[in-house]
Amino acid sequence: MPPAAGGPIAPQVIGKPGSSAAYVLAADDQILVNVLDLPEIDGKTYRIDSNGFIKLPITTGRIRAAGLTVERLEDEIAGVLKTILKEPHVTITVAAFRSQSASVMGAVRVPGIVALEGRKTLVDVLSASGGLTDDAGYTLRVVRRMEYGRVPLPSAKDDATILERAFEMTAAALRDGELVCIFPEGRLTRDGEIASFRAGLTRIVTETPVPVIPMAITGLWGSLFSRRTPKIWQRLPRKLWHRVVVTVGEPVAPQNAEPEALRERVCALYGAPIPASA
Repeated sequence: MPPAAGGPIAPQVIGKPGSSAAYVLAADDQILVNVLDLPEIDGKTYRIDSNGFIKLPITTGRIRAAGLTVERLEDEIAGVLKTILKEPHVTITVAAFRSQSASVMGAVRVPGIVALEGRKTLVDVLSASGGLTDDAGYTLRVVRRMEYGRVPLPSAKDDATILERAFEMTAAALRDGELVCIFPEGRLTRDGEIASFRAGLTRIVTETPVPVIPMAITGLWGSLFSRRTPKIWQRLPRKLWHRVVVTVGEPVAPQNAEPEALRERVCALYGAPIPASA
């Protein structure tokens, strides 16, 4: 579920563009491979076999894909294609996550395992389970094994070692020139206002001084996962399309990236009065 489903949430973009595809491939995943100037391979979908390999046309042998990230496999294929192209440009998109599944239990009409083919939202998974029963409550728990990373929700609870690992990974990504987006409030708002920014933002820019780009998202308050009303059925969509706007501000030097000052910038981008810190 996207963490931006609450109210006017204020994401921060830190560092320079250039993120990597970190998804780890597995058997039965399907990937779409694009290679410029090589129509025999370009734009075609390939399935990773039960042994973890793929076979591409006009190449000799098979290429191991299972256990690699998407980015690493792009590099591997580019290396193989250097015997055919001088500078191969390879991009990969995961077309179907057939190796991934979610177990849905509790107050749903059809409990069981849901295959995660393609990109699925939490609503998609609940719908595949027949939807909620009439006596469903208001609390939903999302869990996963720690080796797959932290659940990307503001309310997720971790122990101190996991939190430290998250800071280490953020610092490493910034040192590599990647762009990192954070939600400095750390939680969904209950009243639609922008809450105070937490100290983790200060720690990040102190340990790895990089420019901070303030951003504001408007149009999300009142969605199914916001807290505009206490009852979830009162948040059902009233129209098919709803306008969501992302406003980007000017970069802020790391020495000036104080949480309250950044919060004021985000409030200005959001176009709302600056409320007192929560």
